[in-house]
Amino acid sequence: ANVVSGAEIIKSYSAKGKGNTYVRYVAQKVLKDFYNSYQDREDELLSKKDEASVKRLAEVTATKNKLKAIMDEAKQ
Repeated sequence: ANVVSGAEIIKSYSAKGKGNTYVRYVAQKVLKDFYNSYQDREDELLSKKDEASVKRLAEVTATKNKLKAIMDEAKQ
């Protein structure tokens, strides 16, 4: 949940930085890095088949999907 709230803050920098292309670029890059990090975690958990990994996978996938939505909003 903290990652999602942090991503929302970074998304706001993306909106504020519309006049400054560097701020907007960096904000979008950070969001993409967050997303890629969760994609990597999801891939790692998919390779494991134990019970704890399956439970964690649902959380990671939900967070990744929220980050994807935030990232898409920031691109607009």
